[in-house]
Amino acid sequence: EAAGGEPLASLPFRDFLVTVDFDRYPQLRVSLTTNGSYLTPGEQERLGHVPFSNLTISLNAATDETYEAVNRGLAFERVRTNLDALLSRRKKGLFRGSLVYSMVLLKRNVAEIEQLAELAWKDGALVRFMLPMYNRNNESIMTDPEMMRTALASLQKVAIREEERGFPERARWVRGESEVLDARLEAGIFRALPDL
Repeated sequence: EAAGGEPLASLPFRDFLVTVDFDRYPQLRVSLTTNGSYLTPGEQERLGHVPFSNLTISLNAATDETYEAVNRGLAFERVRTNLDALLSRRKKGLFRGSLVYSMVLLKRNVAEIEQLAELAWKDGALVRFMLPMYNRNNESIMTDPEMMRTALASLQKVAIREEERGFPERARWVRGESEVLDARLEAGIFRALPDL
């Protein structure tokens, strides 16, 4: 599994993936968490032999404006182009792994929780929500009761929709985050994770 930072920003890592003879080692699978900016159509072609079991795309937003604010100027259009190429590859059977759209819940994106879920479902992707660690740039919702309530209500709606769509396990994933929010609201704990 490759996660943390942006693994694909490393040309040596990408070159390593290109040189591995995965046919020789059929038991190997690659799980990758990326912001998607380096998954250009050309790079997808170059990495086409890599047996990705999972690609988690850290979108952290559902609209252009929020995406660019949260991702410090990275253009959503660029990532959307890359995602469309990946979806096309999947339709052709060239990408067989799971695809997950991920969002760390921040003050800037908390109003887009349901929109991100809709975007993921439209694209045939799974959705993952994560509570923020620490309070980077004063963006943690965990310090703001109103933001926590907003996130809680939206997560509960997404969980209900996952149930209605016939995915109770996915609903449990979403409820896990909402349960932490609910417990902290009930206890009056308004400080960033982890509690130090």
